[in-house]
Amino acid sequence: MKARRIVRIVAIVVLAVVVALHFGFGWQGLTALLLTWALENLVKNSLDALGGKGGSIRIQARASSEKEVRVTVSDTGPGVSPEVRSELFEPGVTTKERGWGVGLALTRRIVEGVHKGRIELGEEGPKGAVFHIHLPAYSWKAGS
Repeated sequence: MKARRIVRIVAIVVLAVVVALHFGFGWQGLTALLLTWALENLVKNSLDALGGKGGSIRIQARASSEKEVRVTVSDTGPGVSPEVRSELFEPGVTTKERGWGVGLALTRRIVEGVHKGRIELGEEGPKGAVFHIHLPAYSWKAGS
């Protein structure tokens, strides 16, 4: 079971990198292991939100500009309660009965502190949560 999980998460990172390469981008200072952990945390949170009741998780990656790659993780779960939206990335904030409130705080630190990007909770659609990760990119065509 663990090997399957690793393959799925690696596929997420590969998806993001392949999209970046398609547009002629690379990520400066990318720490693949940490970025994998951050994406894994978002996907795990989505799985928890779906609660075994079915639904979908969507991962998209694209160059949103010449200087940025955006990875979006969305799900069709119940979404994020309005009461915690503004503090969701703070340490100790959790919506889970047995949660410690460290997952999204560490994800933010990896994205913003290590990769000099940003993470945000997007506007929710009719159902579910949407997270956007914005990472700086540089053009390999410009000579790196």
